[in-house]
Amino acid sequence: MSLTGMAGGPPLRMGVSISDHVAGIYAVTGILAALHERARTGKGRRIEVPLFSTMISLLSYEAALHLYSGEVPGPVGSGHRSLMPYNAVGTKDGYIVIDAHLPKFWSALCGALQIEAIENDPRFRTLDVRNRNRDELLKILNEIFPAKTSREWLEILETKGVPCAPINDLKSALEDEITSALKMVVDIEHEGVGLTFQAVGNPIRMPDAGEPQYSSPPLLGEHTEVVLREVAGYSDDKIGLLLRDEVVAQKSETQL
Repeated sequence: MSLTGMAGGPPLRMGVSISDHVAGIYAVTGILAALHERARTGKGRRIEVPLFSTMISLLSYEAALHLYSGEVPGPVGSGHRSLMPYNAVGTKDGYIVIDAHLPKFWSALCGALQIEAIENDPRFRTLDVRNRNRDELLKILNEIFPAKTSREWLEILETKGVPCAPINDLKSALEDEITSALKMVVDIEHEGVGLTFQAVGNPIRMPDAGEPQYSSPPLLGEHTEVVLREVAGYSDDKIGLLLRDEVVAQKSETQL
């Protein structure tokens, strides 16, 4: 949180629970590695993925910077610590992101904004000096971009070959044509309650395996007996006692 937010502002939380999600991804990586080892050696492994370790690993180049220099980095808003310009800018009706830190893109941006005069300005000529004078450059950009809408700027920048993208709200992101093309919003039939609902799809693509298949979400207790019998190895008598005494949940036909 100390790296998120605007310089001088309070620490901010990310919009999603990143530690939970990434720990799950790391756990899958560990499981796959352990399965590969088991196939070679016949031995299993215990796998631990602490949430704390997960977050430390995500510090990435920020951690490397501190470990090398001793500097304690703070937040840089929507920008990048060492790339400039590479940040969000406000338009007449929203925000877009631009990435023009490489020389050819810096030149293209200056042409798109009709500010060719500053392309070779000693304050902005190279990436190194742009980083040192980022506040001055941001002031110039923030005076220009509010003159047009996000769509207008995106068309201009794309024509000039400047990397850019809109900052979508959640509704717009889920309705984006790329989201649709990648089938990242899917319809799932819920067999237990007889309805169809929408959910986020699987980002892992395996074209040779056909389209991803999404099973109906289980009702509470729907697989209790299967898990106890086939995974835990419990006898029918033991399962019956657990169900009778309501120690475990069992499927109810009235659940919604």
